Order: sequence, then structure tokens, then C-alpha cells
Amino acid sequence: MKDRAILWVFLAFILGFALPVCSCVGTGLLMLGTLSRLAGEPAPTTVGFGDAVAVVRLDGTITSGPEDYFSTQGITPERVAGLLE
Repeated sequence: MKDRAILWVFLAFILGFALPVCSCVGTGLLMLGTLSRLAGEPAPTTVGFGDAVAVVRLDGTITSGPEDYFSTQGITPERVAGLLE
């Protein structure tokens, strides 16, 4: 009869203490491994969709006429399009 009491105490210890502690430690190790693997990889590239905003600095006089290839002064729509490409 005393052997059965020791068996029940051992079973209660395993189910009440060892199993929860081991599951928490296992989950922590799994998360630690996953996070360390993610930290070692480069960030994934993202593809932009939708509207975009850009700030382009243009020095010169803004004109609406055609581009004059003999002059470096003045900003025309054609020159801006050429700079953006």
C-alpha cells in the first residue's frame, strides 16, 4: 500500500510541476530559436503599389516652352521628365 502512495506522489509531481515547467521552457526555447533566425535574415523587400510622392529639387527658372538644348538655364517639363528617367 505504501508503494502505491509513492506512485501517486510521483505521478502528481510529474503532472502538476514537471509537465507545465517543461512545456513553458520548450515554448520559450522555440520562440528564442525562431526570433534569432528572423533577426539574422535581411528584411524582405516590399513592392510599392498605389500613389507615390517624391520631392525633386530643380534649380532654375521654370518655363513652359520647349526645351532649349543650347541653354542650361530653365526648367521645362521635358527636362524634368528626362531627369526622372
